[in-house]
Parts: sequence; structure tokens; C-alpha cells
Amino acid sequence: MDTVLITTVASALSSMATWFVARKKRNNDFIAELQSSIDLLSERNRKLLEENLELRKKVVDLEVYIHSLKGGRK
Repeated sequence: MDTVLITTVASALSSMATWFVARKKRNNDFIAELQSSIDLLSERNRKLLEENLELRKKVVDLEVYIHSLKGGRK
């Protein structure tokens, strides 16, 4: 009788420990996926900001060119 009780308790404890470990792994995997997504979005944002800056420079250059074509008049 004691053997059955010990086996049952050990089995339950083992199952709980496995569940906790698996849960922790799932949470860590989820956090890793989120971090990967954040890194990807940050990189895309950096590239878009660089492109935006280049386009702003071109706009300024074009405005200067247009102003020079007008002979400095507004």
C-alpha cells in the first residue's frame, strides 16, 4: 500500500515538475520570438529613417535648384 502511495505521489510531482519546465520553456521561446520581431522592426525602422533623410536632402537640393532657376526671386 505504501509503495502505491509513494509511486502515485512521485508520479504527480514528476508531472508537475515537467509541466513547470515546459511552461518556462514556452514562455522563454515566446519572449525570444518577441525579441526577434522587435529587432526586425527596429532594423526596418532604421532603414526607413535613412531613406527619409535621403529624400529630405533631395527635396532641399531641388528647392535650391528651383530657386536658382528663378534667378533668386520668390
